[in-house]
Amino acid sequence: SRNTLSFSPVWAADYTERFLFRGIEKVILSSATANESDLKRLGISHSECDIFEMQSTFDPKRAPIVFISRQPQIRVDNKIDEPRKRMIVNRVDAILDFHFAREDKGIIQCTSYDWMNYLVKHSRFANRIISHQKGESRDGVLRYRSSKIPLALASPAIKEGVDLPHELCRFIIWIKLPFLNLHAKPNLSKARVKSDARYMLDETFRAFHQGSGRGNRDKKDYCVIYVLDSHWLLFKDEAGFSTHTKASFRQSATPIELKFAA
Repeated sequence: SRNTLSFSPVWAADYTERFLFRGIEKVILSSATANESDLKRLGISHSECDIFEMQSTFDPKRAPIVFISRQPQIRVDNKIDEPRKRMIVNRVDAILDFHFAREDKGIIQCTSYDWMNYLVKHSRFANRIISHQKGESRDGVLRYRSSKIPLALASPAIKEGVDLPHELCRFIIWIKLPFLNLHAKPNLSKARVKSDARYMLDETFRAFHQGSGRGNRDKKDYCVIYVLDSHWLLFKDEAGFSTHTKASFRQSATPIELKFAA
């Protein structure tokens, strides 16, 4: 086998002018997830830019982010024990039971294949959960989309590039917040975390924002987003959510039903 050695700058600030902006006097950067920390990482100072935040045209009531506040509250991380893992599965099942009874389809953001496999093994709705192997998320999405009965798609790999409008996704469940995986490109990731105190937080925010956007694809759409991981209680205040998104935050011990005219 052949070994490959690759090099990457920790940050691109020293290279963006030469390779990205290339002497262009005025540049517009547009993003749904970028923030002021990203400007610094690109080597852009506050004196060199103007920042405009445009209000979303989507009604936050149509995409509430609901922390399931049942006791005990559970931090989902590598220290979680077996009884609490089973409690998480039971809470997923309660949400599935509620939405399946209303003929809803939805997705379960598992964040890892270990969690996906554990859920499928222990859920009482295992026969109505579509999962997939690594590298086969496209097949899982196709099977889910073509289903004529309400199912759930469980995956750690559908945070971006998947469009599930209207009846294709009425709920999203986050078992665990999508914290940055330091085992992927470990040297680069750890160097970035070490040199930038907000990097881990910003990347987690970006992944959560993207993964929560698979449903609710237009102004007439609606989708409820559930969070089971109690890390949320601190994360929601530190992550830099917009005022518009914060208006969607709720807590409930039970699933909620959204009713809007078609």
